[in-house]
Amino acid sequence: MATRLFPATLFGVIVVVGRFLHPATLAEEPRSPGDAACRWKTVEGIKIPIPPPERPRLYPRAAEARKAKKRLAHPALDAAVRRLDRLARRGAARFPLAVKGLLQTGLAARDRFSEGEISPHGVLVIAGRLAAQLERVVDGRFTHQGNRRLAKFLKNHLGEVFAYLRHPGMAATNYRGEQAIRPAVVNRKVWGGNRAWHGAWTQSVIMSAIGTCILRNIEPFAFLVEALTSPTPVRLAPPPP
Repeated sequence: MATRLFPATLFGVIVVVGRFLHPATLAEEPRSPGDAACRWKTVEGIKIPIPPPERPRLYPRAAEARKAKKRLAHPALDAAVRRLDRLARRGAARFPLAVKGLLQTGLAARDRFSEGEISPHGVLVIAGRLAAQLERVVDGRFTHQGNRRLAKFLKNHLGEVFAYLRHPGMAATNYRGEQAIRPAVVNRKVWGGNRAWHGAWTQSVIMSAIGTCILRNIEPFAFLVEALTSPTPVRLAPPPP
C-alpha cells in the first residue's frame, strides 16, 4: 500500500529542515511595519505564526503543530529525520549555523533600531559589517553538497541579505512577494500558460494592476474599465523582445 503524507506530516518535515538546514525561516519574527499583522505563538514547543486575515490558509494551524512531533515518527520520514540529525551533529552543520548566527544578529539589530536603541548611521554600520562577515563565511571550500548550494546562493545575493537594515521598514523576508504571485501560478496550472510572449506580457500587466488595486483598496474591475476607456490613456512600454 502506498504511503500517504498528510499535511501535518509535511509540516513536520518543514520544521526539521528549517531547524537544521534553513534556520533563518524559524528565526524570523516579523516586526517591520509591513509585517505588523503577523503575531506568533508557541504550541507544543513549536513557534508558529498566528494567521492574519489576509490569506490565513497559507499558514500552519495549531492542530498541525500539535501533531508535528507525532508525524515525525512516520516510517516515511524516519530515515530523513535521522539523516538530518546526523548532519546537524557533524562538521557539515558549522556553516549553516554560522549563517544562522549572522541572520539572527541582523534581526536583533533591526529590532533594536525599531526600538530606538540604534541610530540610522549605526544600523548602516552593522549592515556593512554583517555583509562583510557573511562574505568571508561563504568564501570557503565545502564538501557537503547542500552547503555548496547554500554558499553559492548567498554569494549571488550578498547585497540583498541585509537590505532590510539599509532600508528601514523593509521586510526581512520576501514571503509577501511569494504570496502575491500565487494567483498567477494557480492560473498557469489551470490553463497551461500563455501561447505567446505577448500574451504573457499582457497578463503580467493586467495582474499587476489588479494586485495594486487590491492593496490600495480599489475595485479592480471599475479601475480597468476606466483606464481602458479613458480619452487620455497612459501608453505603456512595449513588451520585451
